Amino acid sequence: MDPEVGGSSPPNCTSPTPTNSRAANCRDEIRDGDRNFLYNAAVWGCVGHQAGKLLWMFRSVCRVIRAPRLAGLILVAGALGQIGDMPAAASSARPVTVYVEVQGSLQGAKNDELSRIFAGQMAQAPVSDWHFEPSAIDAPHAPNRVEWSLVPGSDAAGAVRTFGFSRAMMGRLFGSHRIVRIEARVFLNNAYQGMVSGQIRDIGDPQDPEIVNEVTELTRELMSPAVVGTSDRSDLGRSSSETPS
Repeated sequence: MDPEVGGSSPPNCTSPTPTNSRAANCRDEIRDGDRNFLYNAAVWGCVGHQAGKLLWMFRSVCRVIRAPRLAGLILVAGALGQIGDMPAAASSARPVTVYVEVQGSLQGAKNDELSRIFAGQMAQAPVSDWHFEPSAIDAPHAPNRVEWSLVPGSDAAGAVRTFGFSRAMMGRLFGSHRIVRIEARVFLNNAYQGMVSGQIRDIGDPQDPEIVNEVTELTRELMSPAVVGTSDRSDLGRSSSETPS
């Protein structure tokens, strides 16, 4: 029919309709889902491939390092640790015994007691490589020894003017004591090493703190590396076993 006469025009089949729009959206979503699925599959495929390679490497290492070889590695590591501890073990070796002899006298002690007294005071010195033992008064010289000499000096009470007072009175007023010079010589394997000296007041008590401090300090100086050296002392240990009788 002629449209100009008043008839309706035919429908346009190419114009979008609601049904066609929904179908197009579904096709787009399907295409996007396919692309996402392929992308995720590729990613997880790479991850699985790398995990498989790591698992293969781990199994290969486990086959190479068997139990006997692993035990050998542990033993080697333990040996290296012991080698690292060797300096500490050497420094903790048994100290060398040195015998103490004393020539002279102090008020308040018998001569045969002085070596024991001095050995006890020397043990208070910070010299861990050495051990001090008293020597009998008539014993022969030990190869490793320290010889103390007590040389009396002036009498303090007799050195002041009395002004007519008796000597006993002056002793009570000013203190009766004498000045004693002490000398210490060290011998190792019967070889002379060195000497130190000091001075004490003999007030009648050989355990007086002033005497103890002086003996301890002189011992520290006498047995220091500057006097006795730092060489190997293994032969000194064998020699020191010859105990004076």
